Amino acid sequence: MRQTIALAAVCALFAANTDYESARRKADLIENDQAKPGSVIFFSVAEANAFAREEARREVGDGLRNAKVWFSAGKASGSAVLDFVKLQTEKGRPPGLLLRWMLQGEKEVQVSVKVEARDGKAKIDIDEVYLEGVGIPKGAVDLLVEYYLLPRYPEAKIGHWFELRHRVERITLAPSGVQMKIKG
Repeated sequence: MRQTIALAAVCALFAANTDYESARRKADLIENDQAKPGSVIFFSVAEANAFAREEARREVGDGLRNAKVWFSAGKASGSAVLDFVKLQTEKGRPPGLLLRWMLQGEKEVQVSVKVEARDGKAKIDIDEVYLEGVGIPKGAVDLLVEYYLLPRYPEAKIGHWFELRHRVERITLAPSGVQMKIKG
């Protein structure tokens, strides 16, 4: 029985690693402007999840775990377990006493966004945010974006149209994954 479990774990780890490597190769093609004009590059849900987990681990370290993404028509959703205090402290900006008290420990966070992307432009609108299964009101989400997300990622564009980079013309989200069309 133990051998079967160990073999299953090795296979799952290998599959996740293979999915990440496949997604990384595709992302590199796009980011290095090497994707063929007119091509369509598809990221499966498995590739997107492997990519999200690894890139999140590299970006934020130990303050995030169990990252997962899924898609529907025009919508991307994700969840993770976050330790906000650890995230802030690792970046050299520990939160104040009140925020430390409110955000202490790991919290499950789920976010859904609507994505429109066409003609070389995209717009991302935050649809829903849940913290420990409780919906966060839009005003509070706006404050989190303003005071937490944007200072950390100033290039993020939420609720505004922006130019897609690397010759990406269109992004299509579907339950099976993400499709990116490169300008022909």
